[in-house]
Amino acid sequence: MELFSDVKGNFDKTENDIEVQAQDAEKQIKDVFSMLQKFLRKEEQTRIAALREEKQQKIQMIESKREVLSDEFEGLYFSVNLTTQVLEYEDLYFLHVYRTAADIAHGIQLNDPQPTPGALIDVDKHLNNLSLNILDRMKMEVTNTLVPQTAAPESTAVSTPTPSPPSPGGAQDPEACEIPILLASIDRNIIHFSDDESIIPIYK
Repeated sequence: MELFSDVKGNFDKTENDIEVQAQDAEKQIKDVFSMLQKFLRKEEQTRIAALREEKQQKIQMIESKREVLSDEFEGLYFSVNLTTQVLEYEDLYFLHVYRTAADIAHGIQLNDPQPTPGALIDVDKHLNNLSLNILDRMKMEVTNTLVPQTAAPESTAVSTPTPSPPSPGGAQDPEACEIPILLASIDRNIIHFSDDESIIPIYK
């Protein structure tokens, strides 16, 4: 009966250890995924913010150039109207007016609009090797934050049963329990065990 009690106690302890191990492993799995999800959300926000900032800079640059072009166009329009009005004077003043109109027309200068270099968003900068870059940063994040946490604290360490030495009849399964299962075929002087069905005498 004492042996039965020991076997049952060992099973109860092993079952409790399994439960503690499963709970601890599940918590660590959830912590890892939570950390990775948080990292990915932050990485997404950072990269989208950089893209939107560049977009805003490009738009402001185009708006600035558009304002300059609009001012030049207004100056040209004013000069053309003034030249037209001067040329409409009477023939009596033609020579004088022509000279004035020529001076005005000569002063009209409109820069030839040129394509703006770097006006478009540098898409390659944001998308090239995006997945690999994120994976590299994730590896660094895992190395810096996860590795120190993987060591199980002493308070939650679970003791595992020490396997019994192999029997003379053959190698023993390392996952087997320390105490073999009793077959309940108990005689007055002997007990049969299930591992190799050897007969071990018990002396009173």
